[in-house]
Amino acid sequence: MGGRVGIPNSEFLIPDSLGVIILRAASRGCGTIRLRGYEMGPWLIDVTERAELDLWLAGGPPYRAGTTVMLVRGDDDDVRSFLPNALDAAKEGAKRVVVWVKNPAVLETAEQKELFGESKRVLASVIGVDGRPGGWITRDRVRVEDALFAFSEAEAMRG
Repeated sequence: MGGRVGIPNSEFLIPDSLGVIILRAASRGCGTIRLRGYEMGPWLIDVTERAELDLWLAGGPPYRAGTTVMLVRGDDDDVRSFLPNALDAAKEGAKRVVVWVKNPAVLETAEQKELFGESKRVLASVIGVDGRPGGWITRDRVRVEDALFAFSEAEAMRG
């Protein structure tokens, strides 16, 4: 069973199977996303299950329609040092989110190849609103500017 969630000027049904709870931030009245107990603010989503990943590969839930998704894979020192920069870049756009897939096995082999290529140097792939990857982050380019560029490249793509 799901529940109705009201956001100013909209209402939608959230299925319980997604484990999503919308919390109200008292200071600003804005929504915060909690997925399976991981509250990371509105810019970072920690994906642990395939159903959660499918939602973001499709552009996010209805209330985030048109979102540009930066998909970060893995959980090593490079990834952890890059995440704050990715979040800073996500905050620069109204419709940006960073989806962190710590366990790359959640991604199918064909998806990994399509999104990240065959190189282990690629940490992140940015998926545009058309559903195609349009920007990439490699281990040697992990600054905020690099993340901003990857987001803007994906946002410039139109299917």
